[in-house]
Amino acid sequence: MGGGDRGPIGIRVLHGLLSLAGKHPVSALERAAQIALHHGAWRLRDLRALLDQAGPAPQLDFLETHPLIRSLDAYQHCVPDCFAPATINQEPAISP
Repeated sequence: MGGGDRGPIGIRVLHGLLSLAGKHPVSALERAAQIALHHGAWRLRDLRALLDQAGPAPQLDFLETHPLIRSLDAYQHCVPDCFAPATINQEPAISP
């Protein structure tokens, strides 16, 4: 039997992979697949073990303010055109 001719066993593996895709986020599955590929782990059980080790992804909170990031008001004086009210259907002035 050739390496790519696995028949029903191959179909079963594909169903297992689809099941993992339904249970885990795509990013976690991709990360586990990259690790498995790096280590030469070609079995579905290895991928499943890597997914179980990963645990849930941490929830990141975004800051409303940061000491290194200025508010938009600080930039209003530097680039006043960007903060000017938009005019609709205003034709550009033609200079003679």
